[in-house]
Amino acid sequence: MKKITFIAVVILAAVSCTPQENPSLNEGIVVSDAWLRPPLPGKVSAGYFNITNHGDKADKLVAAESPIAGSIELHTVAMADGVMKMRRVDAVDLAPGETVSFKPGGLHLMLFDVELAADRNDARVTLIFENAEPVTVLAALTNTPARKTDDHTNH
Repeated sequence: MKKITFIAVVILAAVSCTPQENPSLNEGIVVSDAWLRPPLPGKVSAGYFNITNHGDKADKLVAAESPIAGSIELHTVAMADGVMKMRRVDAVDLAPGETVSFKPGGLHLMLFDVELAADRNDARVTLIFENAEPVTVLAALTNTPARKTDDHTNH
């Protein structure tokens, strides 16, 4: 009986140590190249990044939040009557396999009531999706785009 118990324990230990199916880094929502403009007078800033949906289902970016901002809105810039106008959008669609770029002159985050210590050179921003788990990135505070790196992957 002791031998059977010992064998059962060894088998359970071996099974529990067997690698589980791990999602690859190319699955789920991947956010890269996140950066924020330093706040302007009036405590307003803008945020930029790339989102890639490596999943097999469509999703939507529906909101964003940050401890440095009183509120954040999703915005786009579009030409209307010959004038570039910024407008708020409720959500941004993310088709499977698609990368959506938030960049100057297009989709972006607008951060309002920004409170930031003078010595800070980055800030955390959490992106909230309709289906995927929230993704938090560390965005550099700069006036130029971030270098090409993956900031965070959510599985």
